[in-house]
Amino acid sequence: LTAENIFQIQDEISKAIVLELNGRIDLLPDANKPLTKSTKALEAYLKGKAAYATRDAEDIETGITELIRAVTLDPEFAVAHAKLARAYSLATEYGELASVNANPRAQIHIEKALALAPDDSEVLSDYAWWLNSSEASTDKIAAAFDAAIAANPNNADAHRGKGFVLMNN
Repeated sequence: LTAENIFQIQDEISKAIVLELNGRIDLLPDANKPLTKSTKALEAYLKGKAAYATRDAEDIETGITELIRAVTLDPEFAVAHAKLARAYSLATEYGELASVNANPRAQIHIEKALALAPDDSEVLSDYAWWLNSSEASTDKIAAAFDAAIAANPNNADAHRGKGFVLMNN
């Protein structure tokens, strides 16, 4: 295992799992495109995503810092931009960051993510969550979650988000 072959090994493991599960659950074909070629960006992304998931204000700040590091190391890392937008949105709800500061930053990163990967289910799901935090209409938010689900019917976060939006509006 080296920095050069980590993604190749990850792909081989994923393919073996898909082959084993094929026919047992509805799996979409893998695009075989790594999230990033930078192991440092991937590490920062994973740390950032795990940190903000706690919904603790301090952890959200840590998540934002790590995700900024991820997109700085790899500006083409679409999913990291999307998660950074999500973290900024959560910082207004659970943290101390004012909407006036967080919302423009979130918008910049979600737009970058959509420009880089307009068909990526995670990006589309985070876009829908961003729409929810920007007070878009229920129909527009639900349609965005539907797009994420269409891109990957197994995206649990998109299904959860759609249910959350429909239940609360």
